Amino acid sequence: MHRIDHITIAIVVSWGAVTAVAGCQPAPAVPPSSVADAVDAEAFLDPLVTDAAHYALEFENEYVRVLREKLPTGAEGAMHSHRDRVSVYLNDGDVTIMPRGGEPVEAALVANSTSWGAATTHGAVTRSDLENLSIELTDRGGGEVPAPEPDAVVVDAEPHVVDFENERVRVVRMTYPAGFTTPLHAHRAGFGVFLTDALGQNILEEGEPVPIQAAARSTFWTTGQPVHVTENLGETDLVVVLVEVKRGPSTAVMP
Repeated sequence: MHRIDHITIAIVVSWGAVTAVAGCQPAPAVPPSSVADAVDAEAFLDPLVTDAAHYALEFENEYVRVLREKLPTGAEGAMHSHRDRVSVYLNDGDVTIMPRGGEPVEAALVANSTSWGAATTHGAVTRSDLENLSIELTDRGGGEVPAPEPDAVVVDAEPHVVDFENERVRVVRMTYPAGFTTPLHAHRAGFGVFLTDALGQNILEEGEPVPIQAAARSTFWTTGQPVHVTENLGETDLVVVLVEVKRGPSTAVMP
């Protein structure tokens, strides 16, 4: 496993092949071909195009497209579309959602919480600063990804809590107290978000310890986490949300 140390936010892990993400990437000039899902492709309004002031591309591969959304208090987000997605809210926020063709909906967002959302098109008006990550699924119904073995939420249930699960994702919240060491466990491939600063290490079942060092709100992609233990070497809780994908990438042509 290689060390990732060439970016501003260093994330050093041993969870399979890992891609660290240091902040947002520039929006592409044209919408990627992998953005339409249940939303009508012809009516899809890519937020990277219609609302580029508030949305940036965090990461994209054959499984997910991740958008980082930042709106200040009083912002009016333009009408835009999302695929089926998992949202991770990075701060408390109050927002009015304006669905296309529907009535406004008031929403109170809770920092560090997660939710599932079906494909939709909407605008938004904020009443407080808002930052969140939208992890849109691009699996397109590929083959099933089996549960990891040994499964973290089975062998070590207390610090590995399932926020929610459906046929496409499982959202696992990992909370490791200072000085905590997990038993041997594994994870599916997925997109992770550090909710706290992180200082620790992963130790593979057969291998040398590999450091974990990350800033709160930084993110990463893992192709799958082989059997390992995790140690929190910091003085505070280490909290990570991992959105595990349960379907493999499809060979279908995206609309």
